[in-house]
Amino acid sequence: MIWFLKDAARVEQERRAIAGLAESAPWLSGVAWRLDERLRLCVDADILIDEIVFPITLRYPEFYPHTPPSVWPRGNVGERWSEHQYGAGGELCLEYGPDNWVPELTGAGLLVSAHRLLVGEQGGGDAPRELVASRHQTTLGQDLRSSRFRFVVTSGLAAFVQTLPSGTLIPLTTRWVRQARSCIAVVGKARPRPGLSGSILMSRLILESP
Repeated sequence: MIWFLKDAARVEQERRAIAGLAESAPWLSGVAWRLDERLRLCVDADILIDEIVFPITLRYPEFYPHTPPSVWPRGNVGERWSEHQYGAGGELCLEYGPDNWVPELTGAGLLVSAHRLLVGEQGGGDAPRELVASRHQTTLGQDLRSSRFRFVVTSGLAAFVQTLPSGTLIPLTTRWVRQARSCIAVVGKARPRPGLSGSILMSRLILESP
């Protein structure tokens, strides 16, 4: 059964929270509730920042309150409002999402988060524009996955290099993995050779086909 038909108490909680926010927040206006073409409960509203109106839609998902609502630009928006957005006219990436949502939060909190994001990036009043921090913590591998050339340093390789005296020359045997848009080098062998030394740490790459 659709969540808002079986949980009238939660619907009333959402209405009260958003109505209270609209009364107390001068930046929020035009609040209107509706059902979209897929029978999802939605709230249309306008966020005002320095006389610029950002028309948004807060969309409640099918399994609310166990999954979070989402905030989208309303209408045919051909521009990107934020760096934390899935493309022009796409969903805003806010402080709360599937990775940190808890049912105790409400849609009103998402509206506050959307306002905070837009103020931070657009600037408001005397506040300068700034880069708003992301809630996502990415790994080094995720940050580098779009790089065309990558050299993989595993924990084992890093530990091995740390045992070498400063200035040691090491021949490395590497294996290259070719993907559609990138080449990735992985060390297969790394062994000090007697008599090799130098003033700086160097490596000789012996390339092998994958």
